[in-house]
Amino acid sequence: MCVTAQNGCGTSAARCINIKGVPGSPGVISGPVTVCTGEQGLTYSIAAMFGASSYTWVVPAGSSIIAGQGTASIIVDWGTKRTGNGNSN
Repeated sequence: MCVTAQNGCGTSAARCINIKGVPGSPGVISGPVTVCTGEQGLTYSIAAMFGASSYTWVVPAGSSIIAGQGTASIIVDWGTKRTGNGNSN
């Protein structure tokens, strides 16, 4: 977006800034889709998205994100419950 000022003597040089919109929806999550109870250290990721400055991952209750929250890739320790869905926002 740019703006100029004008009067009877002329027009100023343009002053411009880049505008970024809301990032698109995350793509497909890559990583194991079948896990065993208590499995540890499994990596999940999505392709980095233009305009995204951080990522929020959610895993089912009883599981833990042990590394990577806020990035495009996480490491998960799965708990004793395997029901529910994980997702990335």
